[in-house]
Amino acid sequence: MYADALKTNDFCGEYYREGENEPVTVTFARKVKAGREAAYEEWARGIFAAARRFCGHQSLSILRPSPSTGGKYVFMLHFDNREHEQAWEKSDVRAEFLKRLEDEDLVEGETEINLASGFEFWFPLAEVPSAAPPPRWKMVTIIIPTVIALVMLANALLAPLNLQWPLELKIAAQCVFQVLLMTYVIMPRIMTLFQPWLYPREKVKRA
Repeated sequence: MYADALKTNDFCGEYYREGENEPVTVTFARKVKAGREAAYEEWARGIFAAARRFCGHQSLSILRPSPSTGGKYVFMLHFDNREHEQAWEKSDVRAEFLKRLEDEDLVEGETEINLASGFEFWFPLAEVPSAAPPPRWKMVTIIIPTVIALVMLANALLAPLNLQWPLELKIAAQCVFQVLLMTYVIMPRIMTLFQPWLYPREKVKRA
């Protein structure tokens, strides 16, 4: 997997109003026809270059065909909110690229599409990224005790170091500590521990 992120946002204009602040990730899984892989990857580079110019685009990720993706290409587009994602999805630019995809006969079968937002950021989709995310009540059940534990840990570790700091600086330091620890240390291990509960095998969508 590789990622590319640019924030040129050439298509940010008055047309785009301030949307909800939940980040949004859309995944697309497609089966490419045999022998058409190079042409498809060229097409993908073009559409991703176009998407990067749209307001709110944050990054993209690509999974090439493998057993875990059912032999499909899986693309993940990340936007800062649903409204900006919808502006891209309904744009003439995207429609032209999809028409090219059909005209050049690059793929076969149906495209699998999944939308994830909000808490789902903390929960990478299991095995095949086009699978459904876990129910939100499960995410909340895991996140609340995790955040409480991190707050207590941050207070215990940072309190002796910042006794003379202004309140604002103390809060900022605790927030940075908690987010970094949660993103890079805690959540990956939580995901491994609770994966059978979050992603029951019978609910994982297979290609």
